[in-house]
Amino acid sequence: MEFINKKWLLIVLKIAPVIVIIVSIISMLGYLPGEIVIGAGIIQLMIVGSFLKKINAAHNRTSKTANALLMYEKLLNIIENETFTSKYLIDLQEQLKSENLQASTKIKALKKVVKSFDNRMNLIYAVLSNFFIMQDLQLMVKLENLKTSILPSFTNWFSVIAEFDAIFSFANYANNNPSFCTPKLSEKAFELDIKNGGHPLLHHTVRVSNSFQLGGLQQMAIVTGANMAGKSTFLRSTGTNLILAATGAPVCADEYTFSPINIFTSVRASDSLHKNESYFFAELQRLKKMIEKLKSGEKLFIILDEMLRGTNSKDKHAGSRGLIEQLIQFKASGLVATHDIELGNLIEQYPKNIINRRFEAAINDGKLTFDYTLKEGVSQNLNAVFLMRKYGIISQ
Repeated sequence: MEFINKKWLLIVLKIAPVIVIIVSIISMLGYLPGEIVIGAGIIQLMIVGSFLKKINAAHNRTSKTANALLMYEKLLNIIENETFTSKYLIDLQEQLKSENLQASTKIKALKKVVKSFDNRMNLIYAVLSNFFIMQDLQLMVKLENLKTSILPSFTNWFSVIAEFDAIFSFANYANNNPSFCTPKLSEKAFELDIKNGGHPLLHHTVRVSNSFQLGGLQQMAIVTGANMAGKSTFLRSTGTNLILAATGAPVCADEYTFSPINIFTSVRASDSLHKNESYFFAELQRLKKMIEKLKSGEKLFIILDEMLRGTNSKDKHAGSRGLIEQLIQFKASGLVATHDIELGNLIEQYPKNIINRRFEAAINDGKLTFDYTLKEGVSQNLNAVFLMRKYGIISQ
């Protein structure tokens, strides 16, 4: 610390202001000339001035934190003064106490020093306070002493606030969605059994629920379907609910049984001009990372949405097929959404490892309709040409 480590300065800050004040009183009583007071005050101003650059820099930094400190003080006060019955919450609350002082008390003291710094903006106050008691240096010493006492606990306080914030968020989420179910843990190596599951961010009036099961590792579901039929939403709802279930939160389903497992996704890889990376290269890097995790023995639930889009159809099919075979070999489970309906033929070679699911679109009276319902089998209906004709992109 810049100031509290200077022993001579600490001695000066204790003795010099007392001398100046005593000399000022004696001068006011007429026993000493005023020049002595002025000289003593100027010496103190000179001492403060020698540190002015560092003091100004510290003031600029601390003035930006005043509002944040006020917010954290309020949050800590709420947590400290609440009565909890949960042992977990009580233990978190106890972490905000050290040496019989609550975290909010220390933050309040720090906030007070930070606000006192702003008084320097009044030129008359700044000159007089430094003339008599070297106020700027007194505040710097107080600030550094508070930092020294607070810093060891500061990170932990923020962790406690973050933990409560997460818990409150989950509680609010559960309260706002009473129809969601509590997930059940499976004792199997891997199981995912969803009864009428949907995406939790979709309103119940438009949400379409689907049931889905995967029983065991080395189980891959190939999901085919026309454009806009619901493949990507299904993948996202499956991944989102699996993450929610792993946190212990309610999930958007009537019933939900699962085995905790790490999730690896390749849904929205993007190119980068800055890194000189194409979309295809970015996806390869992502898939490479996935395979390395599987090779290391990590169990993964894989979610892939239309992989290898950056290459030609024949190459894409061969690469996609090879990747799915690799996933089976390394005992991964998951979902692969694709427009490549030929990948559905893998079930013939891997009947114990592959299941085919599909979303369909229907064309009735010149209108394209979707039911967003997951069905067994491989999709056969296409809609790209129909849509291009409908919007006049290609001729009838």
